[in-house]
Amino acid sequence: MFVPSGEYARAHLGAALDALLVHPPTQGRRAFDRYITHVGDPSFVGNADYLVQMFAQRVKSSAWKLIVGTAAKHAMLELEVPETSGITACVAAERHARCLIAFAQHDLDAVRETVVNGDE
Repeated sequence: MFVPSGEYARAHLGAALDALLVHPPTQGRRAFDRYITHVGDPSFVGNADYLVQMFAQRVKSSAWKLIVGTAAKHAMLELEVPETSGITACVAAERHARCLIAFAQHDLDAVRETVVNGDE
């Protein structure tokens, strides 16, 4: 039977804490606000893995639906964006479309349902 030393057990606990507990769960409205801010940010990151990690994982299901619905609406309709964002509606639509593609790679059923039903 394997009996780890105290130092070995502490090392594994430290690794588990680093991997699991350093990321607090993101609340609904806060996650949505962070998504909107990111899309309007001049330093927008369109990497699919980054977008999924930041806005699809560890968010409440209601926030996830709101984010996907907003991405779909802006991507397809080129809705106006606040002037304070510093980007045009066309640029915002392109960014939301990139997000929507990344979200579809993560959860195709949720994106399909949102686009077909027009949920937000």
